[in-house]
Amino acid sequence: MAYENLFKPIQIGKLTIKNRIVMTGMATGFANFDGSVTDDLVEYFKARARGGTGLIYTEFCRVDKDAPGGMNQLGAYNIQLAGGLRKVAEAVHRFDSRIFLQLHHGGSMAKYELTGMQPIAPSPIAMPGNLPPREMTIAEIKDVIAKFIEGAKVAQYANFDGVEVHCAHGYLLNQFVSPYLNRRTDEYGGSLENRLRIVKEIMQGIRKLAGPNFPISVRISADDLLGDEGGMKLFEAQEMAKLLESYGANIISVSAGGGLAPQGIIAPALYDQGWLIPLAEGIKKVVNVPVIGVSLIRDFDYADSLIADGKCDMVSMARPHLADASFVNKLRAGHPEQVRPCIVCMHCATSDGRGRLECAVNPTMGYETELKMFNKNGARRKIAVVGGGSAGCEAARVLAIRGFDVTLFERRNELGGQLNIAKLPPHKFRLGWLVKYYENNLERWGVKVRLNTDVTIDMLKEFSPYAVVLATGGTDFIPSFVKIKDSLCCTANQMLLEKVKMEKVKKAVVVGSGMTGMETAHFLLEKGVDTTVVDMLPEIGMQSIGPNIRYLKQFLARYDNYDAVPGVKVLSVENNVITLEKVSTGERYTMQADCTVFASGVKPVNDLAEEVKANFVNTYIVGDSSKIGQISNAVRAGFAAAWHIDDGCDVFDA
Repeated sequence: MAYENLFKPIQIGKLTIKNRIVMTGMATGFANFDGSVTDDLVEYFKARARGGTGLIYTEFCRVDKDAPGGMNQLGAYNIQLAGGLRKVAEAVHRFDSRIFLQLHHGGSMAKYELTGMQPIAPSPIAMPGNLPPREMTIAEIKDVIAKFIEGAKVAQYANFDGVEVHCAHGYLLNQFVSPYLNRRTDEYGGSLENRLRIVKEIMQGIRKLAGPNFPISVRISADDLLGDEGGMKLFEAQEMAKLLESYGANIISVSAGGGLAPQGIIAPALYDQGWLIPLAEGIKKVVNVPVIGVSLIRDFDYADSLIADGKCDMVSMARPHLADASFVNKLRAGHPEQVRPCIVCMHCATSDGRGRLECAVNPTMGYETELKMFNKNGARRKIAVVGGGSAGCEAARVLAIRGFDVTLFERRNELGGQLNIAKLPPHKFRLGWLVKYYENNLERWGVKVRLNTDVTIDMLKEFSPYAVVLATGGTDFIPSFVKIKDSLCCTANQMLLEKVKMEKVKKAVVVGSGMTGMETAHFLLEKGVDTTVVDMLPEIGMQSIGPNIRYLKQFLARYDNYDAVPGVKVLSVENNVITLEKVSTGERYTMQADCTVFASGVKPVNDLAEEVKANFVNTYIVGDSSKIGQISNAVRAGFAAAWHIDDGCDVFDA
């Protein structure tokens, strides 16, 4: 069997898990505001269990109604919530998967905007973007302990297979454990044993309530990732792990970071696969219970090797479960090429921050209730999809599954569109995995692909399709107001494709500090080019939303040959001298560069649109050819167009 180590059963206490693949907790926002379960949440977990996952952890589940870590967070603070949670457990058990309820208290990371209350913490140390907390009294600590125990009672009533005590990622219990965040001088502060006392009392209470055979998992941050500032380090985390085992932990999930170092919670593409595995390996050396390893694990051979090499006992691949709920079954069947890949684009993190989890490459994720049925009424009617980028490929996929006779036309000699450029900056190679996924599977779905084909209106008339999906993408440009004379200028795409003679470029100015501009700057810096990013906005990266731009700004600041100048407008480039104007004062000045790179945005390519609409009633314009957006927008637009052509229902499984 392929991936034989991943598919070996394992014991957690007396509980048998059918394989070593874990979906660790991810905030979804699918619950109701009061934390009660919705149909969307049930179907979300059901899909991952049906997909073959051995062990599923719920998202963080609040034990205190007034200590949420996010919007619409799941709750276990009242026994009345057990009924809804039982639906989740039963849905998962139907497919021989196991599920643990992750018990959580936000502490100083509890959202003031959701509660209107000052958060509490072991010490009054504020987390970024949140109200400073109030130091907890002993009575409040005892109250929190009781609430965790009550949460375990709710889990057991709801027929969960176990619970996880969330002692990681900067939330309340991690705040107690961390020597950086806990400055107390009483019995709950100081030594490791004292800082861990609250966790010990919670675990002892759960064991007394639930009995000896109810598994208790503990998630830890084995490194607070605070560098020289202090905090938990592996050597102390190893001592903590030994204590947790003595307190009754049946399994330890090893992560890192927290509110002060969120890259440990959800790492961007700038980090390497397995970057936290040494922490799991270090914990495994000192305990006798199973250890879960985590950190951007996307290569399934690598995941299998982690088990084979004894670095961990189970492997967490959380976000891959968002991209493809059935990836475990596909691996078991020996078809990794059929797995829709997580491309580490961080759309999930951005969307969760807006209140509801989404996946850029899987539009059905979180909408399994509504979108689990396709209408397979295509009846082999012909569809022309023009453009082989992510929008066109996704439309072709869905239409073919629905039974249409789909032909995809692409003017280049390869599929992928803008993804083939977007994958070129440092650490962005995973975007190419989505292209490979479509290349590997379009034929399997029944799509006919015609590369090197420039579609004309006459060609479409002769083809006579029932519907036309235009996904002709967009192109970058140099703003018309910039005057250019006798200078080396190019767009970001041209630079990334190295259509510029790089040996002549020792110093470059990148105009525009969105993700494209900043990634192009990273590309140049890696080639040893002195690089300055300029932007009209008062702050670099201001127009970009989500964690990617924040991490990238921090990353580029490490380069000695990098500079950033916000609040300036480029007026002209002449003889490689750039004239800029300060937006605030109108003052003009110049800087010199061997090359000026414009990352000024993208404009739609839709030359065919009017003629096609005039000749074909069923015309759909999707992706950048309709409205410039990100990968998530393109994939969703392609999916939506394909879904709504004579929409209806049938079982969906792709």
